[in-house]
Amino acid sequence: MDKALEAYVANATYADVPPSIVEDVSTGAVPLVALVRAMGAYLTSEEDAYRARAVGLLSHVVQHLCASSPSHTHAQLTRNVMRTLTEFFSEKLTDAVAVGDALARRMNDATLVPASASHDVQKSEELRAMKAEQMLYDCLQALLALSSVGYEGDHATTRDAFGGEEARTVSRALFGLSLKLYPQPLRMVVCKILDSLVARQRQALRAMRTSAEAPDGSAFIQGYTKLVAGEKDPRNLLVLFGLARVLLLEWPMAPAEAEAMYNVLYCYFPISFRPLPDDPYGIAPDDLKRALRACLAASPALATHGIPILLEKLGASGGAAKLDTLQTWQACLPVYGAAAAAAHADDVWSYLKLDILQPTDDASSDEAQRTLTVLLRVLYTDAPVEGLAETMLREALQEMREPSKSLAKLSVKIAQSFVQACARTSTYATEHMLRQLLMQWSAAEAPEEAVATLSLLTSLLDILATTYADDASRTYAGDQQPLHAFHDELLAAYTSSTACACEAGLCGLVRLLECPALLPRDECTYAVQRLQSMLLDEDEMVRAVALQGLERVLAVHKQVVEQTTLPFLLTQLPHTLQGPPRHVQTALSALARLCTPPDLFDALVVRIFSLLSAIGRGPADAAHTGYACALLATLQVALERKIEQGHTDVARYAASIPPRLLTWLTREDHVAAAVPVVQQASDMLLLLVPHLPAAKAQTWLDTMWAEMAWPQGPTCPLGAADTRTRNLLAPYAAILVAVTREITLPASAWIAPLLTWLQVVDSDPASAALQTRSASFLLCALANKWATPDEEALQAYWQTLPTLPVPQRKVGLAAWLWLARGWAACGTTFGTAMFTRVLSDMLEDARLGSLAASALHVLAENDEVMTRAHGFRLRILYKQRLLDTLVDTLVDAYHTKRENEAARTTCLIAIATVLPALPDASLRGRLEALLPLLVHTLSIDDARARTSAAKALHLAVTQWPADRSVAEMDAATQALQAHVEDQASTLVRRLLANSTPGAATPPSTRIASLHVLSTLATQLPLDVLLPMKRDVIHALGQRDQGVDDPRRAVRSAAVDCRDVWYRLQQAETT
Repeated sequence: MDKALEAYVANATYADVPPSIVEDVSTGAVPLVALVRAMGAYLTSEEDAYRARAVGLLSHVVQHLCASSPSHTHAQLTRNVMRTLTEFFSEKLTDAVAVGDALARRMNDATLVPASASHDVQKSEELRAMKAEQMLYDCLQALLALSSVGYEGDHATTRDAFGGEEARTVSRALFGLSLKLYPQPLRMVVCKILDSLVARQRQALRAMRTSAEAPDGSAFIQGYTKLVAGEKDPRNLLVLFGLARVLLLEWPMAPAEAEAMYNVLYCYFPISFRPLPDDPYGIAPDDLKRALRACLAASPALATHGIPILLEKLGASGGAAKLDTLQTWQACLPVYGAAAAAAHADDVWSYLKLDILQPTDDASSDEAQRTLTVLLRVLYTDAPVEGLAETMLREALQEMREPSKSLAKLSVKIAQSFVQACARTSTYATEHMLRQLLMQWSAAEAPEEAVATLSLLTSLLDILATTYADDASRTYAGDQQPLHAFHDELLAAYTSSTACACEAGLCGLVRLLECPALLPRDECTYAVQRLQSMLLDEDEMVRAVALQGLERVLAVHKQVVEQTTLPFLLTQLPHTLQGPPRHVQTALSALARLCTPPDLFDALVVRIFSLLSAIGRGPADAAHTGYACALLATLQVALERKIEQGHTDVARYAASIPPRLLTWLTREDHVAAAVPVVQQASDMLLLLVPHLPAAKAQTWLDTMWAEMAWPQGPTCPLGAADTRTRNLLAPYAAILVAVTREITLPASAWIAPLLTWLQVVDSDPASAALQTRSASFLLCALANKWATPDEEALQAYWQTLPTLPVPQRKVGLAAWLWLARGWAACGTTFGTAMFTRVLSDMLEDARLGSLAASALHVLAENDEVMTRAHGFRLRILYKQRLLDTLVDTLVDAYHTKRENEAARTTCLIAIATVLPALPDASLRGRLEALLPLLVHTLSIDDARARTSAAKALHLAVTQWPADRSVAEMDAATQALQAHVEDQASTLVRRLLANSTPGAATPPSTRIASLHVLSTLATQLPLDVLLPMKRDVIHALGQRDQGVDDPRRAVRSAAVDCRDVWYRLQQAETT
């Protein structure tokens, strides 16, 4: 060991402490005392370097021993050894300072590093400075390790733990340091030592007094404050603020000690720290603000010196400093106490009044209101409301005498502070405010003045309600029911015609109804009647507010709403329409939102089915058909709300409503046979059936299939020839799409009859669309949930498709693709093969060509049908993988079929058709390759493809932000921008052609093209755009197109587009 010591200390052979020495001491092979004796000559050597390295070695050994167990104990660290080591390292601090000073003088030619330097530069300077202070750093690290001996956390686990005498020794040694002279790492170690001492040895440190008469801990406080004064590093400050808060909370503070703590804390207020851009420590300004605020609000002893500076900072004009000051007032006032608050209350009010009534920003105004609340709470929780509070409220009420002025609305915040402060101030302010405002309302001559007064009254009611909801210690009854004394006046005001015709009045009436025990049953009924009568008002805003109010009243007066509002709304629904319905839509909208509770929903179901039966006997005109659809939609919306709210009775309705609905649809009523009605009923079944338990669903379906001899019985949609029965496939398809796959079905045997059935296309376009859509969904559900592909039969079906007439061919292609999608989604290989067959044949057979390409829209639509909630089996990312393959195949085919223009057009249609289904991330990666194809697609004779191409182009031209330079873009974005610029002239010409009404340019295409034109004008360079500016502006101003388009939505898009291009002229001039 002697040789190792000599090699390390004297010869400096090793850069680090030899592990053999540490290991020998740790295992007990060499006693710690023996190591100290062996190093005696080095520890007392006159050579600074020897002493420094020897102290460093001993420090390293001590740290290793302390870290050897969770309680930081070791057999070598006995009580006497620990005391000796503590005294040794404490005494060595003075020697270490001298050694460091001498070394620093030899290194004093270093360049001064400013505080604004980068993190790397500052870190380099810290390392340089630490070399000079290494001995001091080692002593401090040893003391930090020793202070934790015998402790797990802050709890001692042994009698030989680091004790109070050692803590006082270390403290005295630390107080002799001039901390601000040293680099941050060393200062951080000192902060950690202080934190450890205060956390574990507070009682011992309290014995440190400046004199016999001085309070406990006075010497420690004085030493601590001198030591840490001037600290600026945020890492150290977070530790020191936490330590200071403990001292302020647990130690008595005499005036001298309080002033000392004030000096080292309030010098940082308010925090103005801003982290450097490359700051790796992640300390935010808010972290420091919260830590400092906790210190300032820790002891009332700081009030004498703290309040004046807090008052001074209240005069700040705004911003973060003002918010910090107001939040600090809120934290400090309850701690500093009523006496301190009262002494400065007038000054505080003068500042807060300005922030509330003349706010510079909303955030400061809100914080000022909260501060006023705290001030009132501190002053009047245990004292009568008089003096300053009377002045505050009097000034607020004076502003409210002119309720239409902005100051009246702002003065409500003062009333809000009174209400939120405590029960005393709340009762006082409520009584005076109600008395004055009710008198103003009754004396108001102009309706505008009455409405403005009601708005102030409603604000007070809102404040009361939110206060009782947010503060668990406050209740309306506990505040002595402040509204009861004004019961009659409030009810009269809020049920007046003026109040019921404005938003503030209706909201106030709802607040009265929500107030506990304010209105008896008969008055509740009367108030609800007044509220519900406004559902029929001509003003849409009034109707909306009244309906929202009834929803809230339903939560507190359900029986009143059930017995009053529900009959009122149901009477607005006639059994037959004799003329244009006036209030039917409003009544149905209200019923859908109010009738979600079980009792009310039961009544709604009974009434709606009664009305459906009645109107079914009437004519099947547009009015009665629309009425039936509205009734079904109302029931569906109510069910959706029940499902969202998690009602447990949904399963019961899932079992009862579908059979009733199917029975009504199969009656000989003309209205029930209308296509929109059948579709609406099918949508409701799609919503309800997933909530039907599998066992009940199996029983119900088995009975239904047997009764109808499904799939080709005479009463079955697949076996019937008449349009009405064929349309009924829609509800049955909805049931099978939505039902769980746990049930059993002979699904494979149903696919062939369905495909055959689809070859008969109904002459009525609406019926044909309904039948095709329903059969397609059903085929997809059968394939995905139950059926296995009959490859031979399907191949034979595919061979017949090109020979069918065009209408049947389109339907057959869609059916084929829906089957393919159903099987591909669950991972069946044949499903993918079906898509491959479509791609290969449509490029070779002109009879399929564009029809098959357009049929690929199956992949881009109706994702809401194929969901796991409906029992579908969906592989993760199946659709994205399939679409990626399809697009890549189509792009390759487009480039290889150079001499086959028909095939290339088919590829363009197919690509444009599936693009809307591609995720944005996948599409963005292909934009550069797709750009020429998209420009070409804008001129083909297919409206869906043109629209899709325009939308993809819009995504392309928004790929790069207009405010970024080329150097800031990645290579792919630069290439895309270059391609767009190269084709800008052709692109603009074709977009203008697509913004003109025509057979291939429906409104959706025109709007999409105009959006691309608008974006081009903001994204492309000015020199590229200017040659086209005149043509664009001229085309958009032509008759019957652009700003003169027959469709309003197109005109709006054209106006915006032309405005963007007009601005180019101003940019050119500039």
